[in-house]
Amino acid sequence: MNPTDITDIEADIQKCKAAIRRVKNETIQHVAFLPSGKIEVIDKGALEALNGEAERLAGLVEHNGEVLDRLRVVLGDFGTVADLEGRRSYTETHIAKAHTLYSIDLGTYIKDFRSLGRPLDLETDPKALKLKAARDEKLSSLEPELKALSERLDEARAIIAEVRLSGLPDALEGDPYRQAI
Repeated sequence: MNPTDITDIEADIQKCKAAIRRVKNETIQHVAFLPSGKIEVIDKGALEALNGEAERLAGLVEHNGEVLDRLRVVLGDFGTVADLEGRRSYTETHIAKAHTLYSIDLGTYIKDFRSLGRPLDLETDPKALKLKAARDEKLSSLEPELKALSERLDEARAIIAEVRLSGLPDALEGDPYRQAI
């Protein structure tokens, strides 16, 4: 699984935490409590393997938690990467729409003007300049926003690339009591 958003990373962190609890519970099977109150290790190899796995998972929780915190800072008021991508797509659509409307309006104006049989200079014609100014005004706010959103999205994707997934299955996988309702 390649994480694409905050929810994927959060889910993997929760799976790691649940697995740590299960592994720590399994360690009790490899020790014995003596009547004197001391603990005797029954299977040292298995105990070390379980403790090693718990440490590995705890390291993943810590690392991915730090990555998640940095990702949340980059996303800011966008709750998820998908929200940021959606806003970027929305902005791109409005930029394309501004260009399209300008082209349609200018084409209509040129067609109407030429039907009168007069030459038209787009660099000096007041109506053509007004249409261009209206388009440029819309673009003046949209283009910087698109650039900023693209930079944030690139930064968010770079942060997501740093995530190290545990490879653990979903919590319900292998559950003998799981059934469709």
